[in-house]
Amino acid sequence: MKTHIIYIIGVLLLSGCSRRGSDVAKQDTSQEKLQSGILQPERENPGGELPDSLPAVHVYTFNYSDPSFPCEPEGGAMIKGFDTDGNGRLYIAGGSPVRIACYNGQNKEFDAVISYSACNHAIMSLQGDSILFVEESVRRIAVLPKDGTGDVRHYNLPLKETDSIMSGAFRGSDLELEVYDSNSQAHSHEEFEKNTHVCLFPAQGSWAKKKMCDGTARLQNPREFLSGEAKEKLECYSYKGLHHGMHLFYRHELFLGDIALVDKAGHIRAEASFAQMPPINTCCGEDEHIGWYSSPNLYRVKGYSFFLSAYDSKEKTISFLEYDLKPLYDFANSSPHTSINGTVRRIGE
Repeated sequence: MKTHIIYIIGVLLLSGCSRRGSDVAKQDTSQEKLQSGILQPERENPGGELPDSLPAVHVYTFNYSDPSFPCEPEGGAMIKGFDTDGNGRLYIAGGSPVRIACYNGQNKEFDAVISYSACNHAIMSLQGDSILFVEESVRRIAVLPKDGTGDVRHYNLPLKETDSIMSGAFRGSDLELEVYDSNSQAHSHEEFEKNTHVCLFPAQGSWAKKKMCDGTARLQNPREFLSGEAKEKLECYSYKGLHHGMHLFYRHELFLGDIALVDKAGHIRAEASFAQMPPINTCCGEDEHIGWYSSPNLYRVKGYSFFLSAYDSKEKTISFLEYDLKPLYDFANSSPHTSINGTVRRIGE
């Protein structure tokens, strides 16, 4: 649908996701690999020194061409969801049908089919004792015990059959979805927005009985509050949420990852690059016209740890990396600072 494509292009431009072709080949290597353990210990940064780059403290690497790894059979390293407990246990969704595999370090603890529907926005969350996964095309939530035991439960969301889920995310225990009425005729972006609304599903009791919809609401634009210089500098960054009093922005270019902390006034307080990055960021959906696209749901923050995934099409490996952002926060919170043209710098620089 033309309007569907226009919308996705807009979302992807805002998120700064780089498209990559579907470069897939068979691989005779069948063993999953785990690269390294703790590469650098967590440390305090009382002097407020800004590191040139942040090393990964954990890197978990798998052979994505191995049939046991949950990804598209012919889709390379495309996955459908990711979360972690922050202590070495990874929950990865992918494949067709969609499976969730739990890895404790290198060891797979379980692998369970969770959905037979089309899912393209990685709307998944580990909450309490359960893994929640949105089955977009059938407008349901699938719930699986986090230990992999027991049956998968499915809850219908109170949406119309013509409602198309365009994006969404779990905000704490609540589910927020942006929904478009596919019966509507839209010939422009403005008309498309008029037929798009936000639904909030509080996670209390039955999902089917709890819903608040606002036909005029839109998902928050995380760039509106940025200072002029920050807005320009972070143009190709995607927003990863508010954590420890700072807004988190991230971008991934070929072999390069950059992170930025922005204060509530919209000024950049700290920036750094990530070391050891595989070349291509992981995506979760595909459109026949624009190719692969990613989602903010594939990135996780647990405490001061930032988790992401990226892959290497030459090696046929996908890596899940953990970075300790504590040194960056120490610098951002050090004083005194002064603001120059919208970017905060320490006095004397």
